[in-house]
Amino acid sequence: MEKRPGFYDLPNELIQSILSYLTPESLGGSIRSVDKRLQSIADTPLLWRFHCRTQYRFWDPTHDIKKAFAKPVDATKWKDLFVSRRKLDKFVEEKIDEIIQSSQNRILNIEDVVRGGASTGLGPRKASHTYDVKDKLLELCRTPEDVDDYLARRYWAKACLERLHRAYAIEQWRVLRHQTVPLERALGAFDMFIQADGPGDHNDISDEIDLLAKALLSEYPSFADMSTRKQALTLTQFLNARGFTGVESENDYHNLQNNFLSRALQDPNHPALPLVCVVIYCCIATRVGLCARPCGFPMHVYGIVTPPEGRDLDDKPENPSEPPERMYVDAFRSTIDIPAASLQSELRRVGVSRDFEHVYLGPASTLEITIRMSKNIMESIRIVQDNASHAPLNTDGSRVPAWVTVSPDMDSAFYSTLWSRCILHEHSSSGNAQRRRHIPFLKEHFQQHAPWDVALMETHMLSRFHGFHEFEHLRIILQNVRDADAAERTPIKRDDEAKEKVKYNVGQVFRHRRYMYEGVIVGWDKACDAGETWIHQMGVDGLVKGRGQSFYHVLVDDKTSRYVAEENIGITDAEPSDALMSLAGRFFKRYDGVERRFVSNIKEDYPDD
Repeated sequence: MEKRPGFYDLPNELIQSILSYLTPESLGGSIRSVDKRLQSIADTPLLWRFHCRTQYRFWDPTHDIKKAFAKPVDATKWKDLFVSRRKLDKFVEEKIDEIIQSSQNRILNIEDVVRGGASTGLGPRKASHTYDVKDKLLELCRTPEDVDDYLARRYWAKACLERLHRAYAIEQWRVLRHQTVPLERALGAFDMFIQADGPGDHNDISDEIDLLAKALLSEYPSFADMSTRKQALTLTQFLNARGFTGVESENDYHNLQNNFLSRALQDPNHPALPLVCVVIYCCIATRVGLCARPCGFPMHVYGIVTPPEGRDLDDKPENPSEPPERMYVDAFRSTIDIPAASLQSELRRVGVSRDFEHVYLGPASTLEITIRMSKNIMESIRIVQDNASHAPLNTDGSRVPAWVTVSPDMDSAFYSTLWSRCILHEHSSSGNAQRRRHIPFLKEHFQQHAPWDVALMETHMLSRFHGFHEFEHLRIILQNVRDADAAERTPIKRDDEAKEKVKYNVGQVFRHRRYMYEGVIVGWDKACDAGETWIHQMGVDGLVKGRGQSFYHVLVDDKTSRYVAEENIGITDAEPSDALMSLAGRFFKRYDGVERRFVSNIKEDYPDD
């Protein structure tokens, strides 16, 4: 009888394809013990490149991963690269465990995560941050609810991820002060602040623009042969046909999300302010060989298109006796170019003299456009806050926090504007004045919401205040944050007096009896421990039980931390809101639906609660 072909009669290429369906861990384990041929196939670079490509989406720029994938497979040690990523994944998970288990050295551990274990040899040497940790952090941000500490795990993974994104964003702005930065990177830095664990980072923005550029050339194969004028109008027509038409009404003009490149590119309706529209237009133009830059016009942002040197807009030889031609494009409002004369008339109407027309009708620098974007975001936030203060109350007298109803997160957006304003303004009297005006708000946000940004403050902010009184104050704040992080916790136990006086426990959810906001208890004092000034300002002695009653440190659904008298605490058995659940991981492991309270993760501070 003729012998039937077996597995080992298959060609190496087919066996390699079969092995690609196994987990990478199998290739390094049981497969290796079968025989030498299988071991050799399991070690082939092609197989490990496949796993690098399919198992990981995010790579630090130091890998130049797109070029690496395009090179001959033997040009990169793919197995070594994959193994290093797996080791880094394990390191990140172990560090998140440490962050959850103890609040001591939490900031140092977050910095270790963001650096990718640089000090241990896992991440890039001397790196302050590495994108190689992002895949694992995203996985932890989606920790299933059946995990014992899923709220804490999600919260701290997200905190590390946001810290990583901010490091990349701030670095773009730092470089922008002295070097060329692509327009989409400088403005996409704002998106990095608001992205959290969703799509829309700088890579996503570039990829979306790449796809649009490829689609343009596919739809118009003769694009390269068109005149500059025809190319400019064709690009406008192309974008209009895909729904890139800006905002639909004046009411949308200050909608916060319309300030961000990622939202404009990924939303099916592509809502965007004129500045964002023009930036998208110019970025696509650059990819297809069309020279376009945003214009510094004051009331509305236009694109300026210029022909190649020696040619005019219609691809005819340039007239040397005439000034070089330029074309003004209203990227998403019209498929015709805007006459320069009409823009000049508009400038004169608002009082700009002819001597200064060139300032507003010339190309704006990337730095200028980035600062302008920051101002737009700040104005949108101001309007959101104003609207929120006039929002109607719920039937129970409560009010949904503004950050819950507004997308993207307006606190993160506000934080981005503070950083950009402090980083981007030059070292001049006006620039220093801008920084000094914004630094109090930056310090407040940093201390309350992101003390793990201390290294960013030390690296990028402290030196900018040399010679000003703010320097010493900021230095002390940063040192205090470091000291508090390193300090061993002193537990607050429920002694006999506390058992008698302190009625409520850490983790209980409540509504304020007077103001009706929702919160959760994260600490307590047997009596009011605030200073006399605060006691006087808050009218504590006018309360029924005065300053002698127990007081509670609470986390509120609007992200604030407050100090509340016991008589104003109204414990509730209602399910916590999504807002409170998303914040609670900073102090708690999970919510116990049976006990109707959060399970404490701050036993170091309150061991008996």
